[in-house]
Amino acid sequence: RGIRKDGPDRLAKRGAPEHGSEEESSSVDELEPQPMLPIPHGVTPDIPCITSDDFAEVVPVRWLIYELMAVMAVVLWWGAPQSGKTFALINILFCVALGLPWAGRVVERGNVLYVCLEGHTGFKVRVRVAEVERAQFVDWPVNLMRLEHIHALAKVARKYRIKLIIIDTLSASIAGEGDDSSNKDMARLIHHASLLARMTGATVLITHHTGR
Repeated sequence: RGIRKDGPDRLAKRGAPEHGSEEESSSVDELEPQPMLPIPHGVTPDIPCITSDDFAEVVPVRWLIYELMAVMAVVLWWGAPQSGKTFALINILFCVALGLPWAGRVVERGNVLYVCLEGHTGFKVRVRVAEVERAQFVDWPVNLMRLEHIHALAKVARKYRIKLIIIDTLSASIAGEGDDSSNKDMARLIHHASLLARMTGATVLITHHTGR
């Protein structure tokens, strides 16, 4: 009775491998993990893994706008209300759609998806005057806190081979379901935006007002 203790003498009598022996060096690799809990049925997704050798194949940073916005990145574009953020965004939209330099920086040409959630009337007038091509516009009430809306946006972006997704604005995109002063809600928003970028290969640009 009592707890069995295997001291050095007992291990020696059982034929424990000697230090540095071939048996000792190989025994570690032969031990298999012993899970104690099952993985729930139907768990998705399968998370891809790479080895250190695979890093040699990792593609270097590709720039949508050189040294400002990387391809497949999540970018926050913020400024004070009425400071001209939307005009600057439309200018970026044109430059990406036409492959023109923006603020002296090289731009990779591509299609743009603009999700306009505020100031619909004024926005439509500005874009119509410019008659921008290679752009798609969404004025449906998208909510980035909802994963099903992220999937719907990804489907549209892949259909039109979008390289830049603009969300205008952050506050409108979480209305009723998130608080822009909550770290938890903002972490969830960034996670969803990152999923959108990875599912589409596009840069996700979210505009936000300062002071909120």
